[in-house]
Amino acid sequence: MPNDDLEFNVRRPQSINGAALSNYVAVIDLHGELSAFAGEALDKAFVQARQQNPSIILLNFGGVSYINSTGIALIIGLVMQAIKAGLRLMACGLT
Repeated sequence: MPNDDLEFNVRRPQSINGAALSNYVAVIDLHGELSAFAGEALDKAFVQARQQNPSIILLNFGGVSYINSTGIALIIGLVMQAIKAGLRLMACGLT
């Protein structure tokens, strides 16, 4: 049964193969469950990521243990916000 625990960390990535990604990428590491209870935390994470003025926001789902249909709707909401802001939204860590 899902609970209301979604935690996040917003960070800049380290370079990969010499590419300085930190200049244009913000990573949101998500931990916990992505359901109706996660909306406020997800919005806060997105705002913090945008404050870093990235071109790309990467959602890292590696620490997410549960996603339901409402969680998917919240992600779609972030996609729409990113499009309106002219940002690319990418994802990793999905299984």
